[in-house]
Amino acid sequence: MRSRWAWATFAVAASLALGLSWCILRGPLTLNDGFGPILESRLSESVRDIYERAIYSRGYWRPLRVVQIKLVVDATPPDSTSAFKAIHVALTLATFLLFAAWIRPRTLTEFGAAGIALMIVAGHHSFFVLFSEAYPINHFLEILALALAVACLARGEPRWWKGVLAALIVAIGAVTIESGLLIGVVAIACWMVGWRGVSGSGVVAVLVVLAAYLYVRFGVLEIPSPGLDERSAGWWLDRLEPPDLLARFGDNPLPFYAYNVMASALDVLLSEPRTGSWQIARRWIEDNIRPWNYVHLISSLLVTGALLAALVPALRRWWARALEDRDRFVLLAFIMIAANSVMSFGYVKDEVLSVGAVFYAGGAFAVLASLADRVNGGVIRRTAVIVVLLSASILWSSRAAGTFFSLQASAFKVSNDWAQYSLDSESEETRNTEATRRAYEAMRARSLSYGVPHPVFTKQPRVDRYLEVQ
Repeated sequence: MRSRWAWATFAVAASLALGLSWCILRGPLTLNDGFGPILESRLSESVRDIYERAIYSRGYWRPLRVVQIKLVVDATPPDSTSAFKAIHVALTLATFLLFAAWIRPRTLTEFGAAGIALMIVAGHHSFFVLFSEAYPINHFLEILALALAVACLARGEPRWWKGVLAALIVAIGAVTIESGLLIGVVAIACWMVGWRGVSGSGVVAVLVVLAAYLYVRFGVLEIPSPGLDERSAGWWLDRLEPPDLLARFGDNPLPFYAYNVMASALDVLLSEPRTGSWQIARRWIEDNIRPWNYVHLISSLLVTGALLAALVPALRRWWARALEDRDRFVLLAFIMIAANSVMSFGYVKDEVLSVGAVFYAGGAFAVLASLADRVNGGVIRRTAVIVVLLSASILWSSRAAGTFFSLQASAFKVSNDWAQYSLDSESEETRNTEATRRAYEAMRARSLSYGVPHPVFTKQPRVDRYLEVQ
């Protein structure tokens, strides 16, 4: 039976999700990387046709991604905006409610810690693209919701069907986008730390799914990971384009891969570097550092410091087989951040790190709740604990506020993209196909009809100084 504090956490989670959903509904669908898959779906004769083309792609293997888009496009009129927005809102609500269901606070102090953890989910930069990029379907957000669903299954009571469902969820995530493989890591890691809702046989089924994916992709279809020539990447203070990456690391990419793994972990734990590039250092050199840079760094240091302080005792209790429930959140946070960082060896991207970041928020819930329990200690300890908790609450709330401002700025940018875009830039086949032209005209008209806010809304002096508007 859930406590009243768990229900109160559901209410806070729902309010945040509804606020973000309001912003999502007030902006157009993303044009770049968004409209292209819709056109491709309109041109494809059937689901089977688009699936067969996707299954033999190079660099990326995401057949279920295009199948999902095709199914929605076929079931809707030329303007598919409403359907895709409904999916985006549903995934946003699911993510916040599943997070609340997973942490399930039982006391007042845990409820307070849960509130800060939810602010981390709303405010950490790794999640911004999940809310702002209204792709046909935001698959990064989909993977996040599925990962939390498996965590909820694992923390609950053991049931035979949970292993079957977990293996199915892993299979769906893996063939949607590559970060879906992390869902399997969630199931395994939860079992390792003592959450056995997904039984040992269920974990074996998950391992079989992961092995089958690796065998089919790399052994049968021979689809490699993306190469150095795929995209630009951060490297310390610089941003290197594909030719520069090939020139510097073409003979030995291991230093670049090692840097990406390190940068990914620090990106989640310290909010620096961002996409592989050290923003604060570069801004300091350019004498352009803003107060919000310090807000991001200090807010992350508070939570990460508390997590690191809790890690060694948790490891000792794990070794002694005497884990407490909060220890499991801490260990899972570090396991998932490490796994997500290793998966990001090819390039660092905020949204790809969102799975590790959501378990970072779960770890924050556990350590902040433990800190709150110490408020009744001596005067010095009580004062220090109160300062840490208040600072974390204020700083992470300001980051969450920045997300809402950023969503307004993003809506304006995307609206401008649609205003400047012409179907004439597409191939002759696309331009001359009636289905794609009707879809373009309907969706462009819809995208330009939104009353998006003027940039002055997000460029107010205090907003620009104290909140990061992406």
